[in-house]
Amino acid sequence: MLLIPAIVFVVVLLVLVNLSVANVGAATDLAETVRARIEQSQEIRLELREKIRSRVEERVATNQARMTERVQNRVRLLLGMTIARTEAVINRMNTLITRVDSRLEKQGVENSHLEEAQKLVTEAASTLEELKASVEVLVNSDNPREVWGVVKESFGSIKTSLVEAHRILVSIMEEIE
Repeated sequence: MLLIPAIVFVVVLLVLVNLSVANVGAATDLAETVRARIEQSQEIRLELREKIRSRVEERVATNQARMTERVQNRVRLLLGMTIARTEAVINRMNTLITRVDSRLEKQGVENSHLEEAQKLVTEAASTLEELKASVEVLVNSDNPREVWGVVKESFGSIKTSLVEAHRILVSIMEEIE
């Protein structure tokens, strides 16, 4: 009779060993499944990050292109208005020179300063024509700030020439009267 409890004990022990081996196997399978899911979710997360990053880069590029276009349009508009104003001043100065020359001819007076004023206005007009040609170069350049400095200097020289021509015309008018 001692043999039956010993056999039962051995059978129970074998069953427990088999169950624990089965549990270890199930636990290993469960761990592998969890690892696989974690890796899969990490891959999905990385893919989503890449998609989001590419969308953000596209938006940034689009916004920069839009801003570049806006800046270019604003620079074109500013230069167009400045060129138009400067052309109007040059036309007025030419008209004044013509009127003063006509008045001097009527009085029979020769004045060499008038030729100097005409020369200054002509130089300003030629500089302005050069600027008109370089507007698109300025607008489409990689670094418009550098080119803007050159354009600003050119407008400054035009203004200086026109102011000097105006002073000459004023001094001539003072001499006539």
